[in-house]
Amino acid sequence: MRYQNKFKLLLIVVSLLVLACSNDEYELEFGDKFISAKTGLTLVDTFSVELYTVKFDSIPTNGAGVLLVGESDNYNFGHISSSSYLEFTTPGKTTIDDLDTYDSVALILPLTNYYGDTLQPYTISVHELEESIELDENNMLYNTHILPYSGENMGQKTFLPKPLKDKTVSIKLKDEFGNYLFEGLRNGDDEIILQDDFLEFFKGIVLKADNSQAILNFSAAGAYIRIYSHESLHDLTKYYDFPFYSKENQFNHIEHNYSETAFSSLQAQTDEVKSTDTDGLSFVQAGTGVYAKVMFPSYENLLLVDKGKVMKAELVLYPAQISYVNDSLPSGLNMYETDAYNHFEDVLTDITGNAVSPEIIEDHQYYQNSSYTFDITEFIKKGIRNQYINLEHGLLVSFNASILVSGFDEIIFDTENFKPRLKIYYLNY
Repeated sequence: MRYQNKFKLLLIVVSLLVLACSNDEYELEFGDKFISAKTGLTLVDTFSVELYTVKFDSIPTNGAGVLLVGESDNYNFGHISSSSYLEFTTPGKTTIDDLDTYDSVALILPLTNYYGDTLQPYTISVHELEESIELDENNMLYNTHILPYSGENMGQKTFLPKPLKDKTVSIKLKDEFGNYLFEGLRNGDDEIILQDDFLEFFKGIVLKADNSQAILNFSAAGAYIRIYSHESLHDLTKYYDFPFYSKENQFNHIEHNYSETAFSSLQAQTDEVKSTDTDGLSFVQAGTGVYAKVMFPSYENLLLVDKGKVMKAELVLYPAQISYVNDSLPSGLNMYETDAYNHFEDVLTDITGNAVSPEIIEDHQYYQNSSYTFDITEFIKKGIRNQYINLEHGLLVSFNASILVSGFDEIIFDTENFKPRLKIYYLNY
């Protein structure tokens, strides 16, 4: 009797399943779309994908509000050195008592991040500019831009950087300079209290840290020159600040020696080196103009595949294990459309017009199943809509605009152990 009841129950379950499967109104969910159960989805991932490394000649570095100062060696990316140029504004008309006495002057820099080895002594020096900072016709200043400056430093400091502990770095400047500013404020001199006159008198500074093993990141907005004074009659300590002036005029001069890297053959922006020629690796680094380029050699076959309507297209790239930093993969990646000459074109967007950001999967146990998945549906659909596939049209992979000019984040993609995949989902009617 017990077995007979079980058999009846099984018949009921099977009947319900049959009825559910034959329901004409049943719908499947795909993303935010619903499709009829009479239709089907077909995944095709046999399209070939190739990765290259390319390098841009110059990149804009002004307007980021970040001071990048120092030098660093990196096995994969080579030697990087950076110096930073900035201006200051006057506090304006200031009342200074006759009893006030000048004490000292210092440059204060808020420390925010670092790149490289901070266990070695770091020496930063301050030099006065001999020419004014001026934007080009496109209101840009690039990593290749450089201005003449005094060989004699205004101030210098050697210390062991502690980015997680130290909030600011204070560099004592020459008293001759500080006292001149102090007396100019007291006397109301135009070249000290009027902004245009002040920038003509003091054109700005460049920060350098030659022969260091680290590049320190300082906040430009929080930088200032401070004059300290005291009034002995009432035992008062006072100070007067000359704050950072123009974000648009602040820029970083970056030099990159990559002669010992896997992509050392790159000489011009039009050059590219295939990942198969660099041990199966493709390189990306902010700040130095190193990008990964993605090409689709069988892209034109999309017009020949009769699988139905393209619902979604995903590009899956796999990071090399060395890309992990503090057990996390870099974020903030974007894609940019490009051509045969590696021109930097529009940022890749989704159907809503937002920049495409990848879904990141991190494998913290074996580091074998980590991936970046980019939704490139609109990129693929555009070629299909136009009924023309340009095989020289590809995608550049790099960091978003803010990261590109504010540091040296990096990622390396592995194409040897994990082949990049183009996954296209077709809707069949």
